[in-house]
Amino acid sequence: MDALERLRRDWDGGDLDHRVELLGACLEAGALSPSRLRLAAFLGDESAAFVADCERAGGPPVPLVAAEQILRGPWRDRETRTRIAVASARAVAPGWREAYPDDPRVPEALDALEAFVCGLEATPPSSAPAHAAVREHRLQRGPSDRWDDIWRSTRLGAPTAFAIDCLSDPERPPLHEDHALIAFTRASDGMAYLPSPDPRPGQFRLYDLVARELLPWALGLGDPLRERVAGRR
Repeated sequence: MDALERLRRDWDGGDLDHRVELLGACLEAGALSPSRLRLAAFLGDESAAFVADCERAGGPPVPLVAAEQILRGPWRDRETRTRIAVASARAVAPGWREAYPDDPRVPEALDALEAFVCGLEATPPSSAPAHAAVREHRLQRGPSDRWDDIWRSTRLGAPTAFAIDCLSDPERPPLHEDHALIAFTRASDGMAYLPSPDPRPGQFRLYDLVARELLPWALGLGDPLRERVAGRR
């Protein structure tokens, strides 16, 4: 049994020391990279912090700073940034379906992006249909002329469009041009349209959802994104 198989078998029943041992074996065998472990540590896993010899984050700081810290880290490669953007877009996808049930452009673009990230489609999707849908709905007034109604499509649909744009970003873009950060911040605003018993601001709820999706992947335990795509096929 290789190190990664042992990790997946023993993780749930292991205490902190055993998990540290399991991760250390995967790191030594090359099954996990130091950057993935540092990402897991930032997202809150204590055992990864021990193995990577870095500080474990206690949770997201003030709004915007959490996203910036995720995207400034040493794990800031294109795949990780795209996965962060995809998780952000997926978090607010139910809001788009509820607000615009007759416009499938954003949901279809997100499904295609997820399939491409998982290697199940050879050609990346275009972000043009999602951007167009956002623009068109932004020009249409909602039930009122309130600011929230006018910008609803941007907050719910733009995360998908910018997540697709991550695919054409350079490996380490300047932060102000990083499409993953734009997707995260738009989705943070979009969380306001999703009913939740959680009283915290959208930034914090979104951070938790992104961590829930990325942690298993970063630790080699599984891939919620791939499982979601497989469930649609």
